[in-house]
Amino acid sequence: MIPRRILGFHSGALGDVILLAHLLGRLRRMIDGPAAVTLAAGGEKARLLEALGVVDAAVAVESLPLETLFSEAPAALLSQRLGRHDWLVSCFAPADPAVRRRLAEACGAARADFLPVRPPAGSSKHLLDAWSGALGLDGPCVAAPWSVPRTLREAGAACLRRGGTDPSRPCAVLHPGSGSAGKCWPLERFMALAGRLEAPAVFAVGPVERERWGEAVLARLAAVAAVVEPTLAELAGLLAAARVFVGNDSGPAHLAAALGTPTVALFGPTDPRHFAPPAARAQTVTVLRAPAWDSLTVDAAAAAVRAIP
Repeated sequence: MIPRRILGFHSGALGDVILLAHLLGRLRRMIDGPAAVTLAAGGEKARLLEALGVVDAAVAVESLPLETLFSEAPAALLSQRLGRHDWLVSCFAPADPAVRRRLAEACGAARADFLPVRPPAGSSKHLLDAWSGALGLDGPCVAAPWSVPRTLREAGAACLRRGGTDPSRPCAVLHPGSGSAGKCWPLERFMALAGRLEAPAVFAVGPVERERWGEAVLARLAAVAAVVEPTLAELAGLLAAARVFVGNDSGPAHLAAALGTPTVALFGPTDPRHFAPPAARAQTVTVLRAPAWDSLTVDAAAAAVRAIP
């Protein structure tokens, strides 16, 4: 039987979910004829990918009674919320094989593949390619660019206007944050870079950065231009219209690259061989690697932006 109903499952961060979405896109393109792809992920992330048309339906992981997987009690409510599918591709991979079996049974999947969230030790493969190999697929996983509907573009433009930026002029979006402080290029260098770019710079700041830096730092960023805590829909619209994106190893970098926006991704302690955003269009992703952040200069970042076609 050809699997035509695929359920992807990832409870992780935005960048991780986007990588799984690229894999799901590859699976969909392999199917000759109609196919339906559902994504179970954090609610806002899943809804964004549905709005982008990357998946056909979204399920909020936080709405699922996953505790039923860890007992022999009937999982009727979980089955109802997941729906019925032919193939489960899950990065939610409990070690207990009985729990995996119950998840596959809950969604009716005849085939279930449980994928690691990190490449195997000693591997030099990108995580996407490691996943493809685990599914028996040949060759690298090539990302296809995602289209942004007008509603999301309008949301991004409105977000810019609220921050005092004219959306009619393409800007350079700088994202100086990340879920881990150790993955962040020094903020002072981002601010210096903002003054070196031809396009007007706009800082995108999420809730993690707001809590980490406080209002005094946000005021300094706003003095340049900033959008603070945009929704993912607003962020997608903002990134789709940007001249360039510069940011750390983070979800927004993966989103920018997936939308085909020229992206300069800054990697410190994490290995871009495993986690770099895949380029949805040729020559749109530049990776700068500096295991010691002191060695990545503003000059190098500015040169990478200037080199973008």
